[in-house]
Amino acid sequence: MKKKFLIVLISLFLLVPNVAFGAEEPIKVYVDGKRVLFSVNPILENGTTLVQFRPIFEKLNLEIGWDNQTQTVTGKKDELEIKIKIGEKTATVNGVVKDLQVPAKIINGYTFVPLRFIGEASEKKVSWDQENKIIQIGEQVKIDKYKRFDWGTNIETVKKYETLEFIGEEMDYDGYKILIYRYEDDDTIYNNGVEYTLAYRFSENQLVEFYIDAGASDNFDYMYRVYNTFWNNLFDFNGNWVSDEMWSDEITEEVYKELYRNDRKSMYEMAMRRDELTLITQYEYDDTEAGVIMMNHGSASEPEFGVALMYKRK
Repeated sequence: MKKKFLIVLISLFLLVPNVAFGAEEPIKVYVDGKRVLFSVNPILENGTTLVQFRPIFEKLNLEIGWDNQTQTVTGKKDELEIKIKIGEKTATVNGVVKDLQVPAKIINGYTFVPLRFIGEASEKKVSWDQENKIIQIGEQVKIDKYKRFDWGTNIETVKKYETLEFIGEEMDYDGYKILIYRYEDDDTIYNNGVEYTLAYRFSENQLVEFYIDAGASDNFDYMYRVYNTFWNNLFDFNGNWVSDEMWSDEITEEVYKELYRNDRKSMYEMAMRRDELTLITQYEYDDTEAGVIMMNHGSASEPEFGVALMYKRK
């Protein structure tokens, strides 16, 4: 991976101010590996996920019909016809009656339908990743939990569909527009008071980079755990990675490794306190470069150990 990416990663690490936490992460839905964007989050009712019918029907290439008099939603494709009547615990697939655990319903003017039923009626596999709150329909692929939008997504779409709390927007030193959100997922619940920020970077109204700043703390053990959490999640998604200890110079590295030998964690803490070490792990897949960085923003006596995760379109 190019050295230029390291420079960008380190410089962006200091760019966005820290803020407080956002809301609980919603369920995300993917069809054949592509995320379905809903203007209203999916809801979970009695173990059944309900979603807005129009986005999921369109993603499944179903021709949409709506009978206002009978309050019936219709989806058609080739030889398939699905009919769901609002409020009823049955639906039909090509005229055959099927039971529903939870009926379709209208909530705040939006029509919601049971997701698993729609997926299986379309003869597609449906899977649920409880840990990451991800539902996949159709082709089952590895999902990068941190990449919330495809590269090239425009500002208006991110603003419309991002479910995190919006903080504001600004221009950076390169003239890129940045949207900033409060960030939280299951990995930040135990955050020990450390603040997380998600920032999207746009060039010519296209998403080209984003990064998650996990804030800073004088608690090395906690921030090192955050660093490894990011590391492990990316490694589980894609094992193509390069890890690097960026020492101030070779002699310093040799002295620390001779002194601490197998006590790597203590070595990292002391070297970072003295601003003699930065940890960086880089990943690369498809059209994406990613990196995790940990460094000390403060001093030896008053350290501020910080961690950030950055993604960049190749």
